[in-house]
Amino acid sequence: VSYGAFYQSILIGVMCFNKTGKDNEWILNRFATDNKYICQGVGGKLFKHFVREHSPNTVKSFADRRWTIDEENNLYKQLGFKFDGISTGFIVTKKQTELIINFCKEKSESGSIIFTDPIMGDNGKLYNGVSEEIVKLMRKLIAVADYIIPNYTEACYLADVKYQQDGTSELELHDIIDKLRKLHAKSVVITSAKIKDSNSMSVVGFDHKTSSYFRIDYQEIPTRFPGTGDIFSAVFIAMIMDGKTIYQATQKAMNTVKRMIEINFENADKYKGIPIESCLGVLKDE
Repeated sequence: VSYGAFYQSILIGVMCFNKTGKDNEWILNRFATDNKYICQGVGGKLFKHFVREHSPNTVKSFADRRWTIDEENNLYKQLGFKFDGISTGFIVTKKQTELIINFCKEKSESGSIIFTDPIMGDNGKLYNGVSEEIVKLMRKLIAVADYIIPNYTEACYLADVKYQQDGTSELELHDIIDKLRKLHAKSVVITSAKIKDSNSMSVVGFDHKTSSYFRIDYQEIPTRFPGTGDIFSAVFIAMIMDGKTIYQATQKAMNTVKRMIEINFENADKYKGIPIESCLGVLKDE
């Protein structure tokens, strides 16, 4: 469904919607105006006209936050939109972290689900540019999160636990989770954990809704692609937002990453990461 705004028979604004098929849910997928005209108020008028004609139960939208970062002056706020979920990722400065903590805390209080992937390090070490000060601030950020998704290295830093190069145990991972929960983290998923005296790797988590731990083992594929953690987080978040349990979301994310690695295993230049656009069919298959 598309609506247009006209000035003297000239099209100056367009707003487009798609129906998802879920209980009268719609997606606002396009709004554009002619930059040769001052189009103040056009977005609100088109949106109200759509609501009047279709009486949607829910309208969702996706945005490039570079253009909607001003909380007091953006179209989404004017139209009454709110965040269903917020995901945080790589942060390297104190100012960034403090801004994001305050933003997430405010949105959490208004009902948004907060996901934190505390991207800080791997293989027992912090990434370049990530300081101990950032680790301390990240502990404050996970305190406002509903779901945190650290890898084993990051979980050790957050919980102030020694990283075990030769592997850890499920009980030790539970202890780390308990320490993270004492920092007020709710649900926790620790990825890339090597289990001591075993050939398997594990993802171990805690579901705050059921107060239960879980563990899913997997076999590592002998290759390395950058960005697989981001793919895991993206799929995990999408599944949670779609109403799946944390166990189901974790399993789906693991299966998706595994299949995408298998498809791209023979790629010559793995440093480019996985070409996700060519692998989206995996999301349907798994």
